[in-house]
Amino acid sequence: MDDIINNVDQGVKERLLVAGIREVELHGFNDFSLRRVASLCNLSCAAPYRHFKGKEELLVEIFKYINSRWQMLAGEIEKAFDNDAGRRLRELCTAYLRFLIVTPSYLSMIFQKNQLTEEIAKLPQPDAFLGEQVELYGAEKGWDGAKCDETQYRLRAMIYGTALIIRNCEKGEENSLVDKFRQDLEFIK
Repeated sequence: MDDIINNVDQGVKERLLVAGIREVELHGFNDFSLRRVASLCNLSCAAPYRHFKGKEELLVEIFKYINSRWQMLAGEIEKAFDNDAGRRLRELCTAYLRFLIVTPSYLSMIFQKNQLTEEIAKLPQPDAFLGEQVELYGAEKGWDGAKCDETQYRLRAMIYGTALIIRNCEKGEENSLVDKFRQDLEFIK
């Protein structure tokens, strides 16, 4: 019986996390409302407090939840292109861009992370993989630290800039902009 209750509670918690993501997308962090999150789940306004201490804890858990999804995807890409550092880096950058497109709240969280709470600010950087992959690629190419830093900066600017452009573009333009992004990554051989 306890297993059934735990499974139901876990299902409610996940529904609250997903609804919280939607709430961030619709209202941002400053106007985030636990009452609206509960309403999106057709739950009482007290329901979120059975799973989270409050708004801040739910926001931390949302960030962790989304970040864990990205980490799983990045891990799969790393394994798939284990023997080709350039291809792995290009595929990770493209996947990261697509992830930011389909999870716009994650992009918002990245840019506002330090404004939220100390606990969120202490979480791992969502794009830490980028630095690691650039260093691996750079080592293969014989780059020095400055060249790796420059490339990492360039890739971040490309990813975040393209994600923001796509966020504000007309429907249907996303694929052509992602294709353009992939072409721009050809400097990584």
